[in-house]
Amino acid sequence: MELMMVISLLGILFFVIVPRFEDAASAGDMDELVRILSAKVGKERENAIAGQEMRSLYIDLDQRTYGTDGAPLTEEQLMETERVGADISESVTILDVEWPGGLLQTRGVAQFPVSTMGYVAHAALHLEDQDGQVTLVLEPFLGRARLYQGYVSLDEE
Repeated sequence: MELMMVISLLGILFFVIVPRFEDAASAGDMDELVRILSAKVGKERENAIAGQEMRSLYIDLDQRTYGTDGAPLTEEQLMETERVGADISESVTILDVEWPGGLLQTRGVAQFPVSTMGYVAHAALHLEDQDGQVTLVLEPFLGRARLYQGYVSLDEE
């Protein structure tokens, strides 16, 4: 009798808890991407300062990948270079990359140079998933990325 009661309670708990775990796992794609990109900004900044050489990060908006390129590439090199980057989850939509002056990039490769002094290109990456929109702003002098909820323009931050 007691064993049946325990099994019944466990069944009810699994019925309630398991769907929440599935939601949490799928909602983590955006968080993971933001954490990884933020860490890559910091790592490339450290590499640029330590090696005294320009570095860069990229996001390929068409191929939905991201990674590092070493030294910044010219426009021609960007078009010719074959990249093996990490894939961006299908549950995350890249809306655009905003550059200073309100310029929006929605296609191609967005390259974020990091100087030998550790300065990162000022830009805003606008992302969206099932929970809404977020903006990841690369801060030039601090060499880090700051996360904002919603679609935030560089002029508004």
